[in-house]
Amino acid sequence: MITIEYRDDFSCNAIGDCFVDRWIANTVMEVLEDIDDDMLEVSNENVIYEIRARVAEGSLPHDAIRFKYRDEIIRIDRNGELDKHPEGFCDQQRNALRRLI
Repeated sequence: MITIEYRDDFSCNAIGDCFVDRWIANTVMEVLEDIDDDMLEVSNENVIYEIRARVAEGSLPHDAIRFKYRDEIIRIDRNGELDKHPEGFCDQQRNALRRLI
């Protein structure tokens, strides 16, 4: 099981938008091959969206990935849907768009 912790305080290594695909292909896939549970930290919500999309497409197994935000564990189903969406979890883009409307 891989836990991907979303950090909105930017205290972890940043993954640029142009490197999201490469990071998932290299890092996430490599960790999924491990037997042990692992945790990766990200602050780029596009990583979360891309992982959800890949789960929905069937290229990543939904039951081997979960997200963590603060003290909450967020599970993902085979369609890429989250079982909950705590306030503050991947909402920077949505909040910015609300200000434009």
